Amino acid sequence: MFNEEIESQAKRKTITILQDEMHNVLESARRLNKVYESIKNNTKDLEENFSKIGKLEDKVESNRRLLTRELSEIGDLVLHREDFLRASYNIEEISGYITSIGFRISHMNFKTLNKIKLDKDFDSLMEMIIEGTYRLNEIIRALAINPHHSLDLTNSIQKLEKDVDAKYRELMPQVINKVESVKELIVIKDVLDSIENGFDQILRTTDSIAILALGL
Repeated sequence: MFNEEIESQAKRKTITILQDEMHNVLESARRLNKVYESIKNNTKDLEENFSKIGKLEDKVESNRRLLTRELSEIGDLVLHREDFLRASYNIEEISGYITSIGFRISHMNFKTLNKIKLDKDFDSLMEMIIEGTYRLNEIIRALAINPHHSLDLTNSIQKLEKDVDAKYRELMPQVINKVESVKELIVIKDVLDSIENGFDQILRTTDSIAILALGL
């Protein structure tokens, strides 16, 4: 009974660290949206918001290091340690993609999107990646309460990923055909690619959380 209680405490602590890591990723995604709004509305807070994304990425890395150290210290007390670690590294990679997307967006000329009438489509893409990050955060929050509920929530991420993929395939040919400047074409294409790849990472992370939930 005593060992079971120690194991339960160790597991709760590990899940809490994982939740903190994901919460910082969610905050980073919210800052990404502010970066996008800065470019869209030509405001002066672009540098400030992008800087905060970088600081949040550092926090995510610290969370992952803390979880790694915790798992090392508790040894065999927590089963499925590899699943916890895999999930943590996957979450950290989302943070890296968010930084990458923010960097590319910061070099984008939004007037070009207005000119070719794709601004609303990009608004939609940004909303999807923020929504995907929010839903993943909810999935990880559910781990501590009801792991099976986490599994139920993963379906919404899969559906959203298909929507992002469809929007990506719809927009890419239009961007290639309508953007006249080669420099701007490269930047906008990079933004689209980074968003699509970023959401693929959200889906991979969702899969790793599903595997983790099965073992809890």
